[in-house]
Amino acid sequence: MKISEVLANPDDAGLYQIFGEQQMDSLKNIVESNGFRLFWLDGNRISSVDQFYDEIVTVLEFPFFGQNFNALYDCLSDLEWLSGKGFVLYYTDYANLLNIAPHDFDTILDVFVYAIDFRRQYTLPPLYILFQVPQGKLFSLRDLELS
Repeated sequence: MKISEVLANPDDAGLYQIFGEQQMDSLKNIVESNGFRLFWLDGNRISSVDQFYDEIVTVLEFPFFGQNFNALYDCLSDLEWLSGKGFVLYYTDYANLLNIAPHDFDTILDVFVYAIDFRRQYTLPPLYILFQVPQGKLFSLRDLELS
């Protein structure tokens, strides 16, 4: 599927994987031309759950945060402080956290899914989370293409 096709349907909000290195400018142009906001979560800056929390708080401009999975869910389910038709979180180099804390990474994936489902259920602006995958597959996420 192409990103623009997925963004056109809020019911398609979810977790996706994009293979290879993506040009941020191209991705940003596609996302913003569809009225969405793009946020980049740089996994090179994350080697622990605490660093994940610090990074996502900064990237998504959380006005409050309790440094735990419940607080992550609360913030992702809300996002009322952000403007836009919807939101795309582009997570690169996720393997840094996956390799160090696989159980926590699985929990983060669950939180992402629950927050996306909550937003869908209450017809809030959709949240899409794209994982940049250099090779292989990340679990069983749906594949996306840039163009």
